[in-house]
Amino acid sequence: MSRLLDDEEITRQLRDLPGWERVDGHLVATYESGSFLEAVRLVEWVADEAEQMDHHPFIDIRMARTRWELWTHWRDGITQLDVELAHRIRQRAEATRATAVTAPPAPAPAPAAPRS
Repeated sequence: MSRLLDDEEITRQLRDLPGWERVDGHLVATYESGSFLEAVRLVEWVADEAEQMDHHPFIDIRMARTRWELWTHWRDGITQLDVELAHRIRQRAEATRATAVTAPPAPAPAPAAPRS
């Protein structure tokens, strides 16, 4: 049974996972592959790894871009299983020359209305 990681452990683990971040209690990353077919091949490879681990990610494919979301459903949080799968995804993405896509910065707040 995989135990939940605390905030400090998650922060430490993310230092070794460039392109990954914590969003709403999940580990999340997006990779851009060279083509749609390469993105699908990345998903197929990860599907085999996930099946061997008996730990399955949420995956979104949009053209050549894949978005990965990991958390341990039955623990309702992030465990070492999620970190291990994130490492495997990152390593395979790098091996296939897929690049991590970082989220765009949040828009700047609107300027304050002039005072009358």
